[in-house]
Amino acid sequence: MVPNLKKLPYEERLILLGLWSLEERRNRADLFEVFKMYKRWSKTSFDSVFTLNTDVATRGHSADTEEPL
Repeated sequence: MVPNLKKLPYEERLILLGLWSLEERRNRADLFEVFKMYKRWSKTSFDSVFTLNTDVATRGHSADTEEPL
C-alpha cells in the first residue's frame, strides 16, 4: 500500500510505519480473549479452558515458610 516501502524487508517496514508484527497482534488478541473469559464477557467459559492451581507451593518453595534474606 506504500509504494516506497515495497522493496524493504517486513521488519523494517514495521519499524518505519510504527506497526506491530502479526505475531504480536495475535498475542495481544489472545490476551484480550482470556481477559474477557475471566470477566465472563465471552461466550467461552474461563473454567472450560483453564483450571486454577490449588497447590500452595511455588517454584519449589512452600508458601507458608519464609526464607531468610
